[in-house]
Amino acid sequence: MKRCKKRWSRQLSLFGLGGFFFLSIAAGATTAEKEGFAVIAGSQRDTGGWTVRELRDVFLGNRKSWPNGDKITLAVLHQGSVHTAFLTSITAKSEQQYTRYWRQLVFSGKGTMPKIFDTEEALLEFVKKEPGAIGCIGLALADSTPGLTIIYKEEVK
Repeated sequence: MKRCKKRWSRQLSLFGLGGFFFLSIAAGATTAEKEGFAVIAGSQRDTGGWTVRELRDVFLGNRKSWPNGDKITLAVLHQGSVHTAFLTSITAKSEQQYTRYWRQLVFSGKGTMPKIFDTEEALLEFVKKEPGAIGCIGLALADSTPGLTIIYKEEVK
C-alpha cells in the first residue's frame, strides 16, 4: 500500500510540474502575441502620425528630410523578431532584401547606409541623442521609455 501511495504521489508531482511548465509556456505565448514594434524619433520631433507609405519612403531612402527640412538619419536593428516584423510590414522586404536594396543604393551613390544596431537599447539611445534620427524598437520598450516620440505603432500577433 505504501508503495502505491508513493508512486501516485510521484506521478501527481510530475503532473504538477508538467502543468506548471504548460501554463508557463501558455502565458509566454499570450505575452508574445502582444508584441509589436514602434517607429520612434527623439523628443524634439513634432511629427504627427505618419502613414505606412510615408514610413516606407523614409526607410527605403526616398524621403530624406523631416517636414521642417532637417536631415533624417535612419537607425535599424541588425536582426531579430522586431526587425523582421517591421521590415515585412513597412518595407515589404525580408532582411536580406532590405540589406541588398541598401547596398545597391550606396554603391550607386544614391544613398547612405542606415546605422545598424545589435540591440534595441543601443538603437534607442542613438535615436534619443542624434538630431533627426528615426528607428524601430519593440512596443514594450517604446511604451516604457519617456522622452521619445512614437511616430507609428503596430501590434504583431
